Amino acid sequence: PGCPGPPAACLRSVLCQKAPALALCPDAMAFTSTVKFFNDEKGFGFINHEEESLFMHRTDILEGGLPGDGDTVTYDLGMDERNGKPKAQNVVVPPSPAATEAALATA
Repeated sequence: PGCPGPPAACLRSVLCQKAPALALCPDAMAFTSTVKFFNDEKGFGFINHEEESLFMHRTDILEGGLPGDGDTVTYDLGMDERNGKPKAQNVVVPPSPAATEAALATA
């Protein structure tokens, strides 16, 4: 049986069931927005967050691989320890519709 919700919600549900001590539950991933820009080579980019640009680094991505410009992501709001500025953390990049269709076709 599949998950009835969107991929990010399904992933969050699985994470909560398997590792509730990770502090990802119940509503830790409180934000969903689009990727403004992501540089694969340098491993960082920005998310459109409440009319601001929010920094995101590849090491803060939990699931789904590197995002592309315009992808929808789900994330927590954290603080960069080096500069004290807000950043995205626990980022989940849902699979693209094409990847989802391909996975369903092979199941």
